[in-house]
Amino acid sequence: MGCDADLVVWPLKLSKMGDDLSKLQSGLDADREVVRKFLMENGFRKEEISESPPQITDYYAQGYTGQRLPQYRYKEETTLTVRSTQVALAKQVMERSGDLIRRGVVLASQYGNKPEFLFTGLNTIKPEMIAEATHNARKAAEQFALDSGSKVGAIRQARQGLFTIRSRDMNSPHIKKVRVVTTIAYFLVED
Repeated sequence: MGCDADLVVWPLKLSKMGDDLSKLQSGLDADREVVRKFLMENGFRKEEISESPPQITDYYAQGYTGQRLPQYRYKEETTLTVRSTQVALAKQVMERSGDLIRRGVVLASQYGNKPEFLFTGLNTIKPEMIAEATHNARKAAEQFALDSGSKVGAIRQARQGLFTIRSRDMNSPHIKKVRVVTTIAYFLVED
């Protein structure tokens, strides 16, 4: 069954480098406010935006020297995260996130720092999916019965298997495929 995602989690990672921690923090504060303003101007509510504590890397304290010292001693990072049920809006705003560059903010890229599109309505569609699986199993049993010269009787045993939710494909993570595996055994009776 195809379903649209109903929740988006979009991390926006900010990163600055420098030698003066105070200036570094001021620069990151300014970027954070630009991003927050951008998100709210585009329709997200304040309560949909959260912020992680800053993380500071001191390259000199790590004993990193090599042939030469890094250009800057400190790297500071923080992440603003949008967690919203406004999935369509999030997709539109993601397409416009280049506006942040025009405003002087560069979003840091990092492995695992990608938007997630989730489907949380499984309990709502479970009954329909189980009914469809039961219907399909009965049709298959009827074909077996027809081929063997019998009729389909009552259900002998039924098991609901695992529900899986996956992205339709790599380029459409907002569209989900929900699948259930069921095993149903019927009695076959003489015709």
